[in-house]
Amino acid sequence: MARSSSFRIAVFAIALAIRLIAIEITGANQVSFGDGPDYIASARSLCEQHSYPDRGNLPFFRAPGLPFFIAAVTSCHTSATRAIKYALAACDAFTCVLISSIAFMLFGRTVAWIAGSIAALDPIFIAGVCDVRSEPLFMLLLTLSLFFLLREANALAGVSTALAALTRPSALLCIPLFALFRPKRGAVLIIAAALTLAPWAIRNFVRYHEFIAVNNAGGFNFWRGTHPETIALVHEHDRDAYQALARHFEFQTIARTDGNWTRRAIGNIEAQPRAEALFALEKAWLYWRPWLNPMEYSPLLVAGSAAFLIPLYLLAAIGLWHRHSCLCPVLLFFATMWIAHIPFEVVMRFRVPFTDPLLIVFASFALVELHDLFIELRADRRLRFVRAAADVRRENEARVVR
Repeated sequence: MARSSSFRIAVFAIALAIRLIAIEITGANQVSFGDGPDYIASARSLCEQHSYPDRGNLPFFRAPGLPFFIAAVTSCHTSATRAIKYALAACDAFTCVLISSIAFMLFGRTVAWIAGSIAALDPIFIAGVCDVRSEPLFMLLLTLSLFFLLREANALAGVSTALAALTRPSALLCIPLFALFRPKRGAVLIIAAALTLAPWAIRNFVRYHEFIAVNNAGGFNFWRGTHPETIALVHEHDRDAYQALARHFEFQTIARTDGNWTRRAIGNIEAQPRAEALFALEKAWLYWRPWLNPMEYSPLLVAGSAAFLIPLYLLAAIGLWHRHSCLCPVLLFFATMWIAHIPFEVVMRFRVPFTDPLLIVFASFALVELHDLFIELRADRRLRFVRAAADVRRENEARVVR
């Protein structure tokens, strides 16, 4: 028990130290991610005006999880960017501990050590805490849900899944999905999640006179994911032209479009059904693309991400194949979240919190399995060599006797 606690502390400390160093190197007080100022502004509104804003820099209000988190960890000193990033780094370091704990429950201590080490060094995870993003908090809550599911703590799994949904609404689909994994106690999970979501949903109903579980961004994101300019953006291969198209969409196209987002999205699909169908297939690939967007990152970072993610995918596939009991539920989880994202805009950071913690666990299991196989083959080859040498010796002795 003491060794297990020491291991978790070591994973947390190493992961946190790496992330804090990365934050300082990239600029602890710098916010360059486009949504970052919006999250901070929503937190400031909570602290100063005691109300949550009806919209931010985009025509919807943000999911409340990260703004409330920012207000809490900064004690309403929302301009303390370093404190926000440090708190997100702590979330990510704790996610590394949860990944190693899940690996321990499934496969034992050796796999847990490897999984914790990979998570601590994961460059995608590290990059996520170097700006003000919702991913670190969201991934922590979602991974905590998986941890509680394995521990059969269904009520806590429901609460953590609901808190994840309040940070990013895409996790709403996980509530019934996770309940399927616990057929005898799934109702407990759903009730716990519903009670956690209820205060915010009631607040939305009172304020907007309609049922909004988390926020009102769904229609806009559907429209954005089907817009011709989004298709053109994905197909652009010149970096300058890509940046110009992105700026035009953000500052002009959105500004001159007024609401009715879902109707407009359906109109986009009806106007060019073949192009939209092909784009949906392309987004299915982009969800799993194992490298960063070459239009947004340097060739070195793109190559580095591919060097990390491609082996991770391959090893995780081997690990899942060798652990048949986990194959169906994990693939169901992956496939459900994959398909659910396709109607919207698809980027790597939307996928990572759902898939990468489990990919790390099963890739670590595969590494141990491959290592054991290598040792077994090496021992078998040595045994064959010894037997062959013994046969030669006996043959030589027989010749001498003759």
